[in-house]
Amino acid sequence: MWLNPAGRLVLLKSGIVSLPIYRFSLYQASAVFHQKMERVLRHFLWQGGKTDKNKFNLVSWKNIIQSQEKGGLGIRSPKLLNLALGAKIVWRLITGSTAWWKKVLEVKYLNCTRQQLLESSIPNRHCTKIWQLCKKAIPFMNQNISKVPGGGNSINFSIDKVLGQQPMGSKAEAIPVINWLNDKGLFHLSQISKWDSHTHAWIGWKFPDPPNVLETSLTALKQLLHNKAPVQEGALDGYRWDPTGTQYTVKAGHQYLCDSTYQLEP
Repeated sequence: MWLNPAGRLVLLKSGIVSLPIYRFSLYQASAVFHQKMERVLRHFLWQGGKTDKNKFNLVSWKNIIQSQEKGGLGIRSPKLLNLALGAKIVWRLITGSTAWWKKVLEVKYLNCTRQQLLESSIPNRHCTKIWQLCKKAIPFMNQNISKVPGGGNSINFSIDKVLGQQPMGSKAEAIPVINWLNDKGLFHLSQISKWDSHTHAWIGWKFPDPPNVLETSLTALKQLLHNKAPVQEGALDGYRWDPTGTQYTVKAGHQYLCDSTYQLEP
């Protein structure tokens, strides 16, 4: 009650906001819970627990939850934090080595492998709280991550986002030659790549001889493929978090959600 604003901020960030993190990382909390918790955070920040005084909120909440680098106080929004933690589960599902909990979710809820989680429709069946959280986070992750070529075996050059770029099949000028390649059974980056026979390193693109009418479309496809070459034959493909170009973190996810959900007020 007698803490100054700076002291209340420290206690709020280190204590109150951190209390539900474990639950938020496993369960999708209700909208009512998020609203009540946000009200508690605002009340404690501006009034310090004094129930006999009604102080005005001097700064908009959408500014308060921004990072300190962006002029905010770095208080994490409960609703956005819950979603960012759910996205971390999805990230861990599609990346990294196999673990027992990943296998359980894959067998119980997916009609595909966990690496194909973002590519397949999710079955609509009764599920646990942790999978409800995953289902909430999957569209968010799908919009903001892309594939990083390793060997190119799992990267479909017509429909997958690669290194933050939109799928090549969305470019009208490349569609004719992409359809022609698909008709020949060529879908993945590894299938149109030339490999060094000794080091198995990528050395160039390899295309069948297309009809003359497709030369312009092939040139457009080669331009789209620039800087998207695989690294080594047989290497595993990976993912990246596009807003930062690195691996996903809860901090980066929360900040991105703040930026996309709220416009800062001057």
